[in-house]
Formats: sequence, C-alpha cells, structure tokens
Amino acid sequence: MTSMKRTGNLFNTIISFGNLWLAAHKAWRGKKDKTRFEQWAHDYEMKDYLAGRQKGQQEGRQEGEAKILVRQLMRRFGELPAAIHEKITMANPNTLEMWADLVLDARSLEDVFGPDLSSTH
Repeated sequence: MTSMKRTGNLFNTIISFGNLWLAAHKAWRGKKDKTRFEQWAHDYEMKDYLAGRQKGQQEGRQEGEAKILVRQLMRRFGELPAAIHEKITMANPNTLEMWADLVLDARSLEDVFGPDLSSTH
C-alpha cells in the first residue's frame, strides 16, 4: 500500500506541476498578447498622428502659397475681384505654383487665370 500511496502522491505532484505550468503559460501568453495589442494600438495612434500632422503641414504650406500669390497679384494689379480670391482659395498646390510662375510675366489677370476672368477685372 505504501507504494500505491507514493504513486498517488507522485501523480498528484505531477498534476499540480502541470496545472502550475499551464497557469504560468497562460499568464505569459496573456501578457505577450497584451503587449502585442498595446504595440498595435500605439502604432495605429502614431500612424493617425503622423497622417494628421502631414495633412496639417500640407494645408499650412498651401495657405502660405495662396497668401503670397495674393500679395504678388495685388502688388502687380491692385485690388483683386472676389472671384479671384475664391479661385485661389479653391486651388490645389500645383495650380497655385503654376499661377505663381505666371504672375511674374503676366500683363493682366487674364494672363494668369485665363480669358474666362476678363469680365471680373
């Protein structure tokens, strides 16, 4: 009977050790999964932050280009019609850059913006 008792105790010890190992493994894996999730969340937030920052910088540059173009046009041609201000406000960066180049040699607003604006100035 003593050997049966020893076998039972050994079996219980093995079971206890197995349960302890499973609990430790689950805790480790849970921590690992949490770390992965936290890293993913951080990366996602950083990606949004950087995208927002880039968009803000682009908008700031575009506003600056528009402001300089308006100053150049006003210095060259005087007060600008509201339609010109609206057109500049709605323009994309490539168009603003093109107009900024055209204003250097333009003799009229039409030379910069085309003949469809001849009635606005």
